Amino acid sequence: MPMLERTAGGLASALAVAVMLCGATETVQAGVLIKGRVLERANLDPVPGASVSLKSLGLSALTDAKGVFNLVSGVSAVRESPPLGEHPTPSGRRASVHIRLYPAGSRGIAGSHDASGRAWPATAGPAAAGGLSKAAAPGSVEVTCAGLLAKQVEAGKDTLDLGDIILDYPARKFDLGVKPIYGAIPLFDGTRAKMDGGWEHWMGTYRKTNGLSPTPLVWKFVADPVDSGMTMQTCCRAQWGDEDLVTKRKFRDFQLHVEFNLIAPRAGTTDPANSGVYLQSLYEIQIKDDYGLATLGNHDMAGILNEVAAPVNLARPKGQWQSYDITFRAARFQTGARSEKARLTLYWNGKLVHRDKETANEHNTGVSSDSLTDVPHGLKLQSEGHDVRFRNVWIKELVLTQPSTDLGF
Repeated sequence: MPMLERTAGGLASALAVAVMLCGATETVQAGVLIKGRVLERANLDPVPGASVSLKSLGLSALTDAKGVFNLVSGVSAVRESPPLGEHPTPSGRRASVHIRLYPAGSRGIAGSHDASGRAWPATAGPAAAGGLSKAAAPGSVEVTCAGLLAKQVEAGKDTLDLGDIILDYPARKFDLGVKPIYGAIPLFDGTRAKMDGGWEHWMGTYRKTNGLSPTPLVWKFVADPVDSGMTMQTCCRAQWGDEDLVTKRKFRDFQLHVEFNLIAPRAGTTDPANSGVYLQSLYEIQIKDDYGLATLGNHDMAGILNEVAAPVNLARPKGQWQSYDITFRAARFQTGARSEKARLTLYWNGKLVHRDKETANEHNTGVSSDSLTDVPHGLKLQSEGHDVRFRNVWIKELVLTQPSTDLGF
């Protein structure tokens, strides 16, 4: 028996149909009612595992690894003989078979085949014996995924393929305790496995020129001095570039969240406790105990080192946790020459201090930074012998085609 060519909402179909004829049952191949693909806004990457539902027909599905979903209707059909009524068809012939389809829920779909076997359009709603009416639209398809905003898309009566459905991110929250956003990579989550597995000592200029080999991590895995959980503690020598930690994974454009606590300066000194966050192992955002300082310079807390000072001092006293939230776009190069400088946006303790600022890496000394490039590099945390702790470090890779880091998510 040929399948109906149209179903509820005027959608092309290949529905599972069971036909009863003289006590026999025939099953016809199942197929798709509505399909589409779900993407996230940041990089237009597929969203696997999203929930897609069409409540009007009681259908639901999950997206696959490529973000694709298929909403399939399981229905049954009964051939009634004699027909409940004969109706003229586009071919001018009389309907010889009448079919009633009953998908999930109480809605029915009625349709007929003419004597030539061609399908007559179906109608949504209670199965009709007195004629077929215009198909109704199936309604709203709802898409939900943890960490992204839910979205509804109307499935029109002539719409089978909904195409790409793009889910946006919730408004960003900043400061302490922020969990990784959708698609982010935990770099340190309070576990020893994440510390040992994701980080290594930076083999930069100092180690290379002094013939030093890679060594096991000397940073310590210690209890949080304020809250529950574990942290990474800097150690132990004062030499720049000797004991810096860098991620094994490399990054180009990204969003970063990092929490830090300035506990104490080097033993035997009164210097302010000091560290730094090196974006792409190249551009340093200063970490320094500058609590109470009236005016900050470009070598002080939250400064883009030696280039741009934080316009306001948001520092908390040593021993209290602080946070940076950074969106970074790497420099761009053409034929070996830099065509666009790197850019960054920085929130310090939940407040915006640098909005889409350029940085030229002017502080590059060859000791504390790698050579300027546009290729992915690790995220580096500096150690100068002070007692500084880190926790809740995560990063989301981005592909920023436009020269802006003011993204709004």
